[in-house]
Amino acid sequence: MSYLVTHGGRSHAPCGNHQDMAKMKRITEKQIMTQDMGSAFALRCPRCGWDFIHQLGAIVFHRGEDAPSVVQTNVLGDNVSMAVVPSDKAQNPSDRRQGLAIQFSCEHCGGGDADNVLELTLAQHKGYTLIAWRFTPLTKP
Repeated sequence: MSYLVTHGGRSHAPCGNHQDMAKMKRITEKQIMTQDMGSAFALRCPRCGWDFIHQLGAIVFHRGEDAPSVVQTNVLGDNVSMAVVPSDKAQNPSDRRQGLAIQFSCEHCGGGDADNVLELTLAQHKGYTLIAWRFTPLTKP
């Protein structure tokens, strides 16, 4: 799957581990849909547009610039794990530095199972902080 991220008039390949993402058939969506709730904005599901999405956990990727490994910390409920992972095997949204993935489930188009998890990602890339959704698209019946 091929896609392009554009910002500031420049285009580049998106951040992340492209081989793992292709294996998982995940896509990245840069449009962040929201709904105005008065005092704040509510995130909307990037797959179906529904506004009832729930936080499941978070994954923090700590990596020195172009380092061969990344420290990956997973928080899911009351479970916390940390591991040093080779950079080319991690699902870090950044190709070069730190990243963050906040995991969600959508009440409308999917539960919390691994194939339906939505991830709101932050990636450090050459001085920019990039934000995008990463998820598996729905299959047509």
